[in-house]
Amino acid sequence: MGRMPGIGRLAPAAVTDRTRSLYDLLAEWSRRTRVNVEVWAMPALPVADAVADAVYDVVAEVLRLVETHTAPRTLSFALTTGRGGLRLTICDDGRGAGPAGTARSAEIMKRCFRQVGGTLTVRAVAGEGLTVHGRIRP
Repeated sequence: MGRMPGIGRLAPAAVTDRTRSLYDLLAEWSRRTRVNVEVWAMPALPVADAVADAVYDVVAEVLRLVETHTAPRTLSFALTTGRGGLRLTICDDGRGAGPAGTARSAEIMKRCFRQVGGTLTVRAVAGEGLTVHGRIRP
């Protein structure tokens, strides 16, 4: 994958059909915004449709929030699955977003993960960027 507009770390062949739409979302967003995206992990294991939908919706909302409020140079993305469940971490090196910018998005993202039994935190610190971390237990 690599960095976007260059994407690094994983080769596109490592992306399964189940994660292809997520990969495409990140790639298109990176090309359009010219923000580098570092993909550190993308699962090769299948997940339930409801979980995949929740992850996609959260990633789409993070990208909207980042584009609107944080103006980063780089966004880092990691999605892993294992015995402990699914973990999603997205962070950027932007200027952060104030409470007004993140409140609505944070509630949307948390609701997406709650609907599939997960938890999610959103941390935005002015001048230090945005970090979103979610977990869905098996």
